[in-house]
Amino acid sequence: MARVQSIDLAGVEAFWNPGDHDPPHFHAKKAEHWHVKVHFMENRDRMIEVRRENKKLTGNARRALCEAVEAAREALLEEWERMHPEPERGLR
Repeated sequence: MARVQSIDLAGVEAFWNPGDHDPPHFHAKKAEHWHVKVHFMENRDRMIEVRRENKKLTGNARRALCEAVEAAREALLEEWERMHPEPERGLR
C-alpha cells in the first residue's frame, strides 16, 4: 500500500495497491465511515465504486473527492503508471 501523492483531503486516506489491476484506480477511505475505489479516468457518474461494507458516503464527501480527482487527473495517471509499469515487451 502506497499513499497517493496527488490529492490531499482532510481525514481521507488515499492509497495505491502496488501490482493492482486495470482500469487505473486508487482506494480512498475515511476511518470507520467508508471505503471506496476511485476510477479516476472516468466521469463523475462512474468514478466512485462504493464498497459493500460502507456505512455512508455522503454527497459532500463524494463531491469533494470527485473535485480533487478532476483537478489532479493527469498527475494521478502519472502516479498510476509509476506504480504499475507495463512489462517490457518480448520478455516472458
